[in-house]
Amino acid sequence: MAGKRRAPTSTLPSFSHSSRNITPTKPTLSLSTEATRDWENEVWSVPINVVVSQLLKIGPQIIQAAVGGRYWAESPDGGPQNWGARVQLTLLFPK
Repeated sequence: MAGKRRAPTSTLPSFSHSSRNITPTKPTLSLSTEATRDWENEVWSVPINVVVSQLLKIGPQIIQAAVGGRYWAESPDGGPQNWGARVQLTLLFPK
């Protein structure tokens, strides 16, 4: 097949950092970011994530509820832009 060769989609290397703070009433605040560079196309993807989570007990069931937001500090043309949201519910089954 003739034509221009497509650049690989790999965007390694990447950098990731996460920080968590547990408060006295046990909600957890998480701040994380990961920067990914596409060296061939010379573009960055840099999302910044903030999540608040809380352990709860409903009857005998322990759950973790979380809500968060993601801001794209940098992204390529046609990539994700501005803000995004996340809601999460995790059922926990300790031994």
